[in-house]
Amino acid sequence: AALATLCTLFLFPLTSCTSLPSGGTGIDPDAKAVLQKASETLAAADAFSFRVQREVPAVVAVKAGMRENADIRVAAKRPNQVMAVDSSGGVERRFYYDGKQITRYGGPGKHYAVADAPATTDEMIPFLNEKWGVHPPLAGLLLSKPLEFDVEKAQEGSLVGEETIGGELCNHLNFIADGVVWDLWISAVDHLPRRFDVTITELDGLPRGSTTISDWDLSPSFPPGHFRATIPAGFTQRQMEELH
Repeated sequence: AALATLCTLFLFPLTSCTSLPSGGTGIDPDAKAVLQKASETLAAADAFSFRVQREVPAVVAVKAGMRENADIRVAAKRPNQVMAVDSSGGVERRFYYDGKQITRYGGPGKHYAVADAPATTDEMIPFLNEKWGVHPPLAGLLLSKPLEFDVEKAQEGSLVGEETIGGELCNHLNFIADGVVWDLWISAVDHLPRRFDVTITELDGLPRGSTTISDWDLSPSFPPGHFRATIPAGFTQRQMEELH
């Protein structure tokens, strides 16, 4: 159960809800306040970009069908434009969404897939998971109510204190659930997330994965056509679920 929870946290660790849960015994109100401020900060940005660098234990990578390491640059414009470039392992993979279609291409082979999509990013993200099992890392950051952290599974949650992550003073939050501990660091300066770690406490060796979030830009200038895919010559079309 903890392994399944860990996979879920690494694939969709920052989810959207109407408001931060008021229930859940043992959840520190100060931790909720930090998350709420972060959510409001990111929600106020009409466009933004960031970088995700993720390392997960091999046991999680095998279970979830994901790579152990990922280096992904994400650009988004509300309410319905997203572009992500994954350059992990020297093999580029691209994802585009323009409010009408989803396009994916790249990987070990010269393949691409195109499919109709819902009209908003809020609808598109769960659609990806439900239809094809595609899990964008930190997808909750893209939603209209971002970073409202799902603490309902946690028995305990606290604001640990201030720590420095990547040269930035951050508030360290800690949540404990059955078999799993997750930690989130949010900048005390710009109120944006900098790191997210998950540990499986019920498995030998306490496997731990870490995601760093950097290069934030809340006022980017995107060139025309930035969110429209142009398939390179020589690529062959496949079904969406066939692309990895």
